[in-house]
Formats: sequence, C-alpha cells, structure tokens
Amino acid sequence: MIPVNNYIGNEVLRSLVKERGWNDFTLAQKLAIPKIKEGYNVLLIAPTGYGKTEAAILPIFEMMLKNETKPVAVVYITPLKALINDITRRLKWWTDKLGFTVARKHGDVPSYEKVKRLKNVPHIIVTTPEGLEIDLDWAPKFRKYYSNVKWVIIDEVHEIVQSKRGIQLSVLLERLKEITQEDFQRIGLSATIGNPEVAAKLIFGSSRRKYAIINAHEEKNMIFEIDSVNTNDDEKLWDLASRKIIKHIEEQSLIFVNSRAAAERLHEALEKHGLNNVGVHHSSVSKEIRYKLENMLNSGKLSCIVCTKTLELGIDLGNINKIIQFQPPGSITALLQRIGRSGHSINTSSKGLILCLNSVDVLEALATVMLALNRDLEEPCVFECPLDVLAKEVLGIILQYGKVDPNTIYRTIKKAYPYRKLTLNIFNKLINYLTRNGLICWDPQERKLKLGSMFFKIWRFNLEHGFKTWWMKSFSEFFTTISERSSFQVKYGNQVIGDIDAHYVYRFLRVGDVFRLSGRNWRVVEIDDSLMRINVISSAKDEAEIPIWRSGGVRRPAKLSKAMGYLLSKLLSESDASHRNIVMREDALVSLKKLVSEIKSKKIKLPDEKTMIVERDGNEYIFLYWMGQNTAETLAHILLYLISTKYT
Repeated sequence: MIPVNNYIGNEVLRSLVKERGWNDFTLAQKLAIPKIKEGYNVLLIAPTGYGKTEAAILPIFEMMLKNETKPVAVVYITPLKALINDITRRLKWWTDKLGFTVARKHGDVPSYEKVKRLKNVPHIIVTTPEGLEIDLDWAPKFRKYYSNVKWVIIDEVHEIVQSKRGIQLSVLLERLKEITQEDFQRIGLSATIGNPEVAAKLIFGSSRRKYAIINAHEEKNMIFEIDSVNTNDDEKLWDLASRKIIKHIEEQSLIFVNSRAAAERLHEALEKHGLNNVGVHHSSVSKEIRYKLENMLNSGKLSCIVCTKTLELGIDLGNINKIIQFQPPGSITALLQRIGRSGHSINTSSKGLILCLNSVDVLEALATVMLALNRDLEEPCVFECPLDVLAKEVLGIILQYGKVDPNTIYRTIKKAYPYRKLTLNIFNKLINYLTRNGLICWDPQERKLKLGSMFFKIWRFNLEHGFKTWWMKSFSEFFTTISERSSFQVKYGNQVIGDIDAHYVYRFLRVGDVFRLSGRNWRVVEIDDSLMRINVISSAKDEAEIPIWRSGGVRRPAKLSKAMGYLLSKLLSESDASHRNIVMREDALVSLKKLVSEIKSKKIKLPDEKTMIVERDGNEYIFLYWMGQNTAETLAHILLYLISTKYT
C-alpha cells in the first residue's frame, strides 16, 4: 500500500484526508491525481463509488493552495440539476475547511443565492451546460469572473457526449477559452463509456495540453438475475410483476423502469400488494418530493424507490443492496450504470435483476447482460456540424459581445471538435439565412454583426403574461438544446406535486377526474389554462388514471440488436449461452425455450448479416433486420419519402 502522503503534498490537505478516514486512495484516485498535478487533460473512467469527484478536485485544491487563485477558478459541469446539489454538498465539506467557496447555479436556486454569488464570487461554481450558456450569453456582471478560470471538470461525460448538449458544451468551452485567454485544464469523469477517444476529443477540443485517458475499472463482481412474467393477460401482468418484484426486493433497493407512466403504474401495483414503504421518483415529480425520497431511502425509512433514469447517475444514496430493472433498459451503458448503484463500496458485489414481460424481453435482457459483462459498450456518436446548435451559438456570441466580427465567431466555433470540418461557405450560408429572417443584421459602420429585430420577438420575457403565437418562445428556452415540453403544474394547496404534459391535460383530463402522480391519487378541483396549473385534492378512490407523458422512450442501439440476433442463432443451434455471473430463473428459461421451439417448429426464417426479411400482412409490409432504432427510423423516413413522392 502506497501512503496517501505520496499523492498529496500539502499538509492541510493531508490532514483533511485523514479526517475523512481514508487510509488509502482508490485505484482511480491513484492513477488520476499525479496526471492532474502534472497538468494533463484527463478523462477518468471508473465505476460508481470510486471517488472520481475527489480524484479530480483534490489535486486542484493542492494547486489552488500553492498558487494564489482568484475566483472563479474552477467550473464544475454536470448534466443534471439534481446532481448539482449533491456535488456542491460534497465539495463544501472541503472548501469550508480550506478557505475556499463553492456555489451552485441552476434554475431552481433561490434568488438570495444568486445575489450572494455576485457579492462573494465563488472559487468553484457547479452548473450545467445550460447554466454556463446563460452566464456567457446574458450575465455580463458575473461573466467577467470567468476570465480567472484555470480548471474545468465535466462530470458524467457519457451522459453529455451523445447528445446536442455535448455539442453545445464543446463550443462553450472554446468560448470560455477566448475569455480566459488561457489553455485551462480539462478533466472529464465518467463511469462507463464506449470509445473514450471520441469523448476525449469532444471535451478537450482545441487544448494543446498533453492528455491521458485513465480507465480505472478494477474487476468488480457483478451478479445478474433474469426472471420473467409469463402471461398474455394485460390485467394480470402488473399483478404478477409486482408479486415477483416483492420476492426479489432487499432492504435499500432501486427499481428502475423505462418511463414515467410505468413508474406510477408499478408503484400502484406494489402498494396494492402491501408494500407501503416504497417511493416513486421521476422527472415529473416535484424536486422537493424527490429530494425527500432520496433522504428517506438514505436513512432507511424507505425500503425501495421505483425510479426512471433520474436516479441512474451519481446522486449519493448510501448503500444500495440490489437493483431491479423492470424490462430491459435498451442500453448496455445504462444497465452497467444502474447495476453499479448497488454494492457501492469497492469490495462488494453489484447485484441486479432484470424482470422481463415476454420472450423477446428475455432474449434482449440476456444479450444486454452478456455485452455488459464483456464491457462491450455502445460507442458515442458525435454529431458533425449540426446547424441548429451552430445557429444558437452564433446568436449567443452576438448576445455576449453586442457586436462582433463574423470571422471571430467562425474561428472560435471551428476550434470545437464537432465543427472542425465547418467550411467558411457553410458558415456564411447560415449567417445569410439568419440575416434574411431578421435574427441578426449587419452594422455597416463597424462591419460587425448584431442582433436583428426578430430576435426578441421570438425569444421573449414574461411570455406567459402576454399575447402569444405558436412561434414565440420563452427567453429561457434560448439557452438550451433540450426541447421544452409544455406542461401543467399540479398543486395541492401550496405544495407542488409535480407536472403533467399539456397534451394529456387538453385531451383527457377534466374537473372531477382522478389521476395518479408522485405515488398518490388526486382528484382534479380546477384546471387553470392561463396559469397552466391544476389544483387537486387527495382522493381515497382506489382506481386512478395514469397520465401519459411524451418522451423518447427506449432506443435500442444497433450493437444490442445484432447481439440479440447472434444470441438467438446460438440458441437455435443449441450452443451454450450460459455465464457464471448470470442466473436464469425458471420462468425466464421457459420463456426463452418456448421462443426457440416456436421458431424451429414453424420454420421461421430469421434475418442475418446479409438478409433482411420482408413480411406481408394484408396491405402492410414488415421489414425485419437486426438494425437498431436509429437505422430503423432512418429507413422508415426514406421509405415514407419515396412513397409520398410517388403517390402524392
């Protein structure tokens, strides 16, 4: 064992490490701390519970103590608002004792904190990509302090890298570099990620520092169980599923589902079977209730929580003993991330159960688990030169400077990895498009771009209080690449319960109806269209409607689809598909054997690498191939276009 003192030189910091009760660092910390102290850009990949946050921040603290550091010195970026509070709390333990300050920034932060942040500028600010966008675009008083930034930490990289938020962040980092006029150090943290080289390029961008990709995955034992509910009766399904889950639950469990509606429905079924100390946690439950549930699970007042991906990432929930996944998650990375929530300490096993609803579920679950055990993950796909993000960043830079030379905008954005191939011709076409539509205009005297008359007509302040047309947007929407959904806030007296999609409210909900939200039944007292609010009272009625939320749903990747095809062909040839870390329950085995038997007996032709199966059912054609959701949707759009151009 190499002493902690070999990694940390500062005596005050050493004493605080001892105060934490740490006699040794984790492998992740041992590998990352020296590289960060040497000035490398680092992408650290390690399981949940390996202290990645401390691996990044401890060497930074040592460098801050050694050299006089002006605030803001560190920007800590995380993808979820819920993580901000948890990370701020963890950092505050250190900063309070070291004489530094830390502040959080997101939409739900009370106004007094915002005022305090301006009066006492923090050394560390914890925010989201959208929070950084707001500060760079629209906060001139605070923006000037970003010129002092020396380090940027990006948490949960895998969650950001595959979306347009990752593209947005890559440009924001280049804009931040323009403000600092310094090649600040960039540190990425991720639990699981495929092809880390791509992720590293996205977050390191134009930095000329040496970089290191550190994979600190020690062999942690993972035990996967696969069980199934074998019924074709939808009425019985929830009853049988909840009975099975109750048998598998251990104290301090998380039950992951793939949608908010499934979370509410399963929670209802569990309660009907007498499991009362269980909560429900998803993005449409109010933040106050979610936070309360997290604390109740941490303190042992709840035995489990039914949740969506809101509890997938690094919120500290203490010792989770078991993870139950209701239906396959449709992602190898998500499965590893979720199962990794159990057995949080390094020397304990992670235990997980996937409960399936049919034979295809069982096949998918088995394929997902095998890929996960082999650490064969989905590779991140970075969008190349997306014009919608480019347009918003062009507007953001003009908003930042007031007037700006288009060549300055082009040079800055081109430094971001996704825009490295951006040609001046494409850039100028976009500028002309924005000009024609009145979003920007040309100042002939200064030969610079400025905002056009249409900008503040589209993005407006206090939009809910005035005249509104379909093309007007709230100003807050400008700063995000996440599509803002229209929703009604649900209130019981002064307490916010959560929210429901406006689409569902307009089509289905009426005064007097009873619906379920946040694990309770509510009767509608009033629907206020102008304030987008539903006032409710508690209902003792047993039956309640489960709201419908619009969301992306599970998107099975091509890698997983192909693995399902390969696994099915192995089962058909009676090859062994067992693994010592996979426990197949009897109902799951029966379901899988029935699938294989049916394919054999009916001599069903299956697609393979070179063969697509086309079936005809009346006037409908069905294309079967192990292609994944994105490829299937692309093919569907091409076919739709060809059919529409031929027959319309």
